[in-house]
Amino acid sequence: MTRLYFAYGSNMCKTQMAARSPGAQRLGSVEIAGYRFLINKQGYATLISDPSARIFGTIWSITEQDEAQLDIYESVASSLYLKDIIDIPNYGPALVYFALDQAPGIPGIDYIEAIIEAARDQGFPLPYIKELASWRVKAGEPVANFHTNCDSLPSTAGAYVLWIDLPNALSIRLSARSPTPLAAGRYLYCGSANGPGGIKARVGRHMRLDKSLRWHVDQLTTAGKVVGAWAFPDAQECALVASLSHLPKPIPGFGSSDCHHCISHLLEWPATACLPYFMSWAIKDSLSADRR
Repeated sequence: MTRLYFAYGSNMCKTQMAARSPGAQRLGSVEIAGYRFLINKQGYATLISDPSARIFGTIWSITEQDEAQLDIYESVASSLYLKDIIDIPNYGPALVYFALDQAPGIPGIDYIEAIIEAARDQGFPLPYIKELASWRVKAGEPVANFHTNCDSLPSTAGAYVLWIDLPNALSIRLSARSPTPLAAGRYLYCGSANGPGGIKARVGRHMRLDKSLRWHVDQLTTAGKVVGAWAFPDAQECALVASLSHLPKPIPGFGSSDCHHCISHLLEWPATACLPYFMSWAIKDSLSADRR
């Protein structure tokens, strides 16, 4: 007797399933609305309910023996994963494993790369593959907090990323250079704060409108809105720019006139672009708390 099984993590990999469940037959790839992919604190993939999201995965036909083996690998007996049934479009009810721990965490490099590779092999949409790739976080890298006001920011030295919404196009001046047009949109600015008051003092200034135009970014913060900031105590701004290297850099030299490593410390954040996990989850967590 066989049943359907929906895999969304490393069990999408053909070689892994061949070793774990030799009788499994791959039937196809599917998209399911209402769920979001997540790596939990233990470093494993799970899915969480989210009406605004969707998840892609593989449909397998498995035998009773295959299911028994999967139960062992997924540590069902110790409740690492639980079993449920979800309805799969065009297929019907299917077995799915989901983790009891649904708090966000950091995956192992080989683990997340295997999931991304399986997603590529099955031709999943590029935006979803980028979403998976946003979980690429180096072991030990801190998960940032996102702050919508300066009251909760740390007073220690470190680096930060500002989220700035620019409602209208702006002409940017950098020293003696001719003005450079900047389109309306979302922007991220990476900066450092090593003076008195640390990150709290520096970001607090960015959030104020009543200030003199001292730094390049002041032109944006006075013309647009600082939605919030990610704080990284003891971090370096250039490392943050590197973690966002996939984003466009609209104005070379912006905020980086004294930097020998970065083209710009200002990055455009298009609606289709994903942020690294350690930033994207912090937004959701912070804004959810604001609504409570």
